[in-house]
Amino acid sequence: MSLPTIRFEKGVEEVLGVLRGFEERTKRWERTAPRLHRFMLRRAEDLFRTQGASEGVKWPGYSGEPKYTAYKKAHGVPLARLRWEGGDKERLYPSMTRAQHPEHVFRRTPKGISFGTRVPYARRLHEGGGKNQFDARIPARPIAVAGVKTRGKLAEMILMYITTGSDSTGPWTE
Repeated sequence: MSLPTIRFEKGVEEVLGVLRGFEERTKRWERTAPRLHRFMLRRAEDLFRTQGASEGVKWPGYSGEPKYTAYKKAHGVPLARLRWEGGDKERLYPSMTRAQHPEHVFRRTPKGISFGTRVPYARRLHEGGGKNQFDARIPARPIAVAGVKTRGKLAEMILMYITTGSDSTGPWTE
């Protein structure tokens, strides 16, 4: 990332102008929301693809849920955790990876963004506890997490906008 150069050759007015630009873009940082949203959608895909490992919390397998494992196998569904691939029953994954999904959540405010899902059982899966339909205890499989790399990338994207008004591929026009 290349930060702007402030030269004192043109005087203090130039420095003040650059700092005013920082201040204005800091107030309008939420303009980065469309790009942050696209990044979070890709991050959610990685989270599910790596079964949590991409954010530093590998999800427990189904070893403690043998009846559920058998149920998924009987329906020809792959054993990927928190997925019900190949059918219209899957709600969690699409709600976290598709912006147009009716249960997808993305909101921006002057103080932050919210990203996630309205799927009613998402919190139970995230936190663990409770039981599945076969009376087996559900371990926590965190979906509302942002690891060090994700937080760093989000900060970098916002900082790039604040310091330059652009990202590495060109001006912020969204």
